[in-house]
This record gives sequence, C-alpha cells and structure tokens, in this order.
Amino acid sequence: MPKSNQIASLAAMLLLFACAGNPSPAAAPGVTPVPQRSQPSVSEGAAAPGPEIPSDARVIELGRRYFELLQARDHDQVWSNLTPEARARFASVAEFGSWTESVLDSLGSEVGVIREAVELPRPGMLADRLYFRVSRYAGAGATPVRLLIGMKNDGSIVGMQVRRAE
Repeated sequence: MPKSNQIASLAAMLLLFACAGNPSPAAAPGVTPVPQRSQPSVSEGAAAPGPEIPSDARVIELGRRYFELLQARDHDQVWSNLTPEARARFASVAEFGSWTESVLDSLGSEVGVIREAVELPRPGMLADRLYFRVSRYAGAGATPVRLLIGMKNDGSIVGMQVRRAE
C-alpha cells in the first residue's frame, strides 16, 4: 500500500471516546492525576468541586508520558489511564493493544517532532484539554502525522486520534 494510503487509512482509525463524568485514573508510573484543591463541601453550600485545570506544561508532560507508553507498547499502563467509557470501546486491553499495535506498526518509528501544543476543546467535545503532537515517522514518508490525546482535567484519557497533519 502506498504511504499516502496508509496515512489516509489511519485517519479512518479515529478513536474518540465518549466520556461522562470525571473518573479518577489509576496512576501509571510517572503519570499522576492532577491534584485537587481543598474546597468546602457541598453541605457547606459550595458547588461540587471538579479537578483543578492543569497547566499547559502539565498537559504536555502527561501527553509525552502517554506517548512514551504507547511507543513502549505498554498497553496495560495506557489502558489503566483510559476512562471507563473509553475502555468500553474495546472488548479488552488485548483488543486495545491490537489497535495501537496496528497504528504504530504502520507508522514506524518517530524520526522527528515538528511541534507540540495544548488546546482547549471545541464546544461539544468531551475532553477538557487536548495534547497535539505533530511528527514525522519512518513509515509515513514526508507526510507529517498528528497524534491527539484528549484528557479530562484529572489526567485521564478520553480519546486518541492519529491522522495526517494538515
């Protein structure tokens, strides 16, 4: 299959997860949820607190760590940081691992990062923060590839997407 068709087929492997609520992820080595501030309880008249909004630096740190776990084929650690709703998209960690292996094998090794960014999601998106990584890969030729990891404020992963960068 020509490289341009491989990248186009990756776009079809879109993996955006539905997520309701803000579950606490199991902490992967080196990946810790964003600490929550101490706030008055609901019974004291305050609204129920949500997780603190992480800084861009923290989102980049988490995004890089999740990327490293994906590259290391550590599917169990990535799986442990998916929201329950995200996990529901797959029958098991083995199926999730198979999907990620397929994507990573078609891309080959990362040969250079072009840019990284953190953005707020568009209205209607389920993530609280988006980590973007645009890179060149051995299996993608000259075509840059964008990895997106959507996260809740607590650091849990609500979705991933791999596609040709535009």
